[in-house]
Amino acid sequence: MRKQCLILLSLLIILGASILTIGIPRSASLPLLAVSQDENTSKGVIAWLEARITPGLGRVYADSGTLSRLDTQATSMFAVKTACRLARLDCAHADILLSIHAQAPVISGPSASAAIALSALSLHTGIPLEEGVAITGTLSEDGLIGPVGGVQEKLDAAAEEGIHRVVISTFTNLTNITPPEGVEVIPVSTLREAASAFNPAFNSIWPREKPLNPPSAYRVGMRRVAEAICHEARLYANETNLSRQFHAANLSLREEAYYAAASYCFTALRDGLHARLAQRMNETSLHILLDEGERIAQAARENLSRHEPLLRTSVERVQLASILKERVREMDKALDDARKALEENDTSSFLDMLAIAEARAASIHGWLMLLPYLPDHPRIAETRLREACQEQLEHAREKVSYALLLDPSLREGMQAAESARTSDPAYCAFKAAKTRAEAELVILFSMLPPGVLEDYARVNHDATRSLLSLEAGSVFPIMAYSYYEYAGSLLRENLSSPATIILYDTYATELATLFRDENTLLPSMRLIPRMIGLGMLLASILLIPCLFTRTETYRVKPLKKRKR
Repeated sequence: MRKQCLILLSLLIILGASILTIGIPRSASLPLLAVSQDENTSKGVIAWLEARITPGLGRVYADSGTLSRLDTQATSMFAVKTACRLARLDCAHADILLSIHAQAPVISGPSASAAIALSALSLHTGIPLEEGVAITGTLSEDGLIGPVGGVQEKLDAAAEEGIHRVVISTFTNLTNITPPEGVEVIPVSTLREAASAFNPAFNSIWPREKPLNPPSAYRVGMRRVAEAICHEARLYANETNLSRQFHAANLSLREEAYYAAASYCFTALRDGLHARLAQRMNETSLHILLDEGERIAQAARENLSRHEPLLRTSVERVQLASILKERVREMDKALDDARKALEENDTSSFLDMLAIAEARAASIHGWLMLLPYLPDHPRIAETRLREACQEQLEHAREKVSYALLLDPSLREGMQAAESARTSDPAYCAFKAAKTRAEAELVILFSMLPPGVLEDYARVNHDATRSLLSLEAGSVFPIMAYSYYEYAGSLLRENLSSPATIILYDTYATELATLFRDENTLLPSMRLIPRMIGLGMLLASILLIPCLFTRTETYRVKPLKKRKR
C-alpha cells in the first residue's frame, strides 16, 4: 500500500508541475509597420513588438522606446483590455510586458493598438501568430480596425523585411497604392477578422452573440419618457412644419425604439419653441423672454434635485443621473450663450439658444419619468465609480491629446470630465467616455477616404450590436443601448448623415463598458492548465498521509481436519 501511494504521489507531482509550467512565461514577437519622417522625406520602417506574459494581476507594462509618440502605456492597456473583453477572457491573473523597438523615431500616429491586441490574444490563449504577417491599424472599443496613413511606405518596408502578408483596415485609402511584389494585402474590418488572418484557430475561441433584449421595465419607462416629450412638442406643432419629425417619432414608437422617438420629438420641440419665441418677440422684450427661460430652467433643476437621492441607489440609476446631468449642463450652457447673444444684440442666436435651453428643461422632466422603472439595486460602490472615472480619463487623455491638433474644441469636454473627478465620479466617467468617442471620430474622419462613410456606418453599427450583446449581463447599459437604438433608427430611415450615425454608435461602444458585469467573462485559456496543475499538486498533498499509514498482513491458518 505504501509503495502504491508513493508511485501515485510521484506521478501527480510530476504531471502537476509540468502542466503548471505551461505558459509560464511565454513570449511573442510581431512586426509593426510604421513611418519615420524627417524634414523632407518619409520612409517606412519595421518596428518589433516583443510581448511576454507572466503570472500577475492583469497589468500591462509598455516600453515604447523610440515609438514614444506612437504608443503609450494608456494605448497598450486599452488594446489588451479590449482584446480580452471582446474574446470574453478573464485576463486578471496575468501581466503583459510589451517592448517596442525601432531603428528610427516613428511619428505615424496611434497605429500599434491592433497589433498589441493580437499579441495579447495569442499570449492568453496559446494560439500562435503566423510568422511573416504584419498588421497596421487602430483599434476601437467595439473591435473595429481603423484606417492608418503612410500605407505605401509601410508596404515597401514590409517587402524589404520579407513580410509576405499585410493586414490593414478595409477602410484604408488605397488610392495610388501599389503593393510590392510578394506582399499580399488583406483588408479586414474587425479584430476577429484580423485574428483569423493570423491564425484561423482564433475563430474557435470567439464568443457567440446574444440577442439584445432590453428589460420590460426599461421599455415601459422609456415609452413614458418618449410620450411625455412628444406631447410637449405637439403643443407647438402649429407653429412650424414638424411633420417629418413626428412621422419619424410615430414610426419609432411602433418599433419600440423609444429613445429614438424621444430624440425626434426633442428636435420637434426645439423647433416649435423657436417658432413660438420668434412670434412672441414682437409682443414682449427679449429680456422678459430670457427671464421666463431662466425660470423654466430653475424648475427643471429643482425637480432633479428632489429626485437626486434616488438616483444613487443602483447602477442603472447612476447611469440615468449622468444622462440628466449632461442635459442640465447643455441647458445651462445654452442659457449662457443666450445671455451673451442678447448683450451682443444677436437676435437669431438668442432665439436658437433659448429654444435649446427650454427644450432641454422639458427633456429633464421627461427623463425623470424613467426613474421609478429602474431597479434600486445593486448599488455601485463609490470606489468603483472613482476607478471608472480614472480609467476613462486615462483612455480619453491619450486620444484627445492626439486629436486636439485637429479639433481644439475637444478640450472643453476633457475639462468638464476633469472637474467632475472628485464631486461626481460617475459623470466624470460618462463625460470622459463621450469625449474620447468624439476624439476617436476626429481622428477617424481625418483618415477615412472619400465615399466610404456609408459603408463604415453600417459596419460600425453591426460591431456596436456585437459589443452590446457581449456586454449583456445583470446590469442593463441604458446609455449605450439608447445611443445604439437611435443610430439604428437614423440608419434605417436615412434621416441623418453617416457621420452622425457613426457618432452615436461610437458613443454607445464607449459607454457600454462603463459599469459592465465582470461575471460574464471566461477564464483565460492559459489559466486552465495552471488550474489543473494546481489541482494535481493539491491532490498530491492530500495523499502524503497515506505514506505514513501502517498496514498489517494477517495469515489465515488452515483448519485442521477432524478425525472421524
